[in-house]
Amino acid sequence: NGIPDHAVTGGNFATAMSAQTINVSMTLTPAAATIVAMAVRDYARRDRPDAFWLRIGLVLCCALIHGLGLGASLAEFGLDSQHKWLSLFGFNLGVEFAQLLVALLVWLVAYVIVHWRGLDAVRHLARAASIAGALLGSAWFVQRIVA
Repeated sequence: NGIPDHAVTGGNFATAMSAQTINVSMTLTPAAATIVAMAVRDYARRDRPDAFWLRIGLVLCCALIHGLGLGASLAEFGLDSQHKWLSLFGFNLGVEFAQLLVALLVWLVAYVIVHWRGLDAVRHLARAASIAGALLGSAWFVQRIVA
């Protein structure tokens, strides 16, 4: 019912270009928070009237925060300006490819489950995955706060 999360990783690319003075550790706690926010949002009902715009807002915020982390990480590698664009392009291309592979794998698993156990089984599995994502993201968030 909305845009796929990988459709805005260009936000990562654009944001990373301006993240040369940000410390990587400053981006880890907000990144963990975005994982929790997306998992909670995915667990919630999607048929609310504001669900589409809420998802777009969350995805754009995630792209901004994760892009800052990417830029800060690449800056720590000491890449010279001649390779910055190529490095970011290659990274984003790799991310897109990996996300497509994961999406294909999830689709295949869901396809098998639908034909084996029905559509409700996939819905239950998706909700369980959202809960797991929220719990893992929360654990990472707390770990970053106390670190």
